[in-house]
Amino acid sequence: MLVELSQIVSYRKILVICHDLDVYTKISNIIRKRNLKVEIYPYMPPRKAFVHEIVVVVEARADKKLVVNHMATLYTFLSTETSFLLDLTAALKKAFIRKVDVGIDPGLNNIGIAVVADGILVIGETLSNTYEVLSIIKEIAAYNPLINKIMLKIGNGENYKMLLNKLLRIGEENSSRFSIEVVNEAQAKRCILSIKSLRDRNVIDALKILACKGYRRIL
Repeated sequence: MLVELSQIVSYRKILVICHDLDVYTKISNIIRKRNLKVEIYPYMPPRKAFVHEIVVVVEARADKKLVVNHMATLYTFLSTETSFLLDLTAALKKAFIRKVDVGIDPGLNNIGIAVVADGILVIGETLSNTYEVLSIIKEIAAYNPLINKIMLKIGNGENYKMLLNKLLRIGEENSSRFSIEVVNEAQAKRCILSIKSLRDRNVIDALKILACKGYRRIL
């Protein structure tokens, strides 16, 4: 069963600790934008204040480390919004991300995208141009540690060929980890998908595309 990241964090005790005010501001904006109910500090609080299951410590750029004992603590750095959301997902799962599936509902002005990391819907939104889509895909490809398997499924709707060619270039640079399929949109629209909290029609269509088997494998 597919679950949204915002739903999972709403019933878990999560603390994010930032190493400076600039990072604190950037992460606060991400949390607000994504409606994530987590506690955030611009400094290290006293240890006795820790009553959390999950702690994400955002430091200056360094090697990532996930420590799991009575609570999960992820030491990481901030590079992009996508990487932070994947980090948060990894901390919740107590394991780094192994597989990401991306469904794309193409269009001229509205492009639906759904990013599912190890079964959790991390990103679901409507984007206005192909540049934004490609930025997210590049960030997923560059995520540290590298994700073993990345599957992209794109509908064969309006404007899909131009976007597909650009996605293919990214995929070819990471061919051992990438798969790309084209999905029949007419068939995808007949899929029944029920996620009560989702209202964005383009995201729902992107998830339907992701749920369908492609008729053509490109990579």
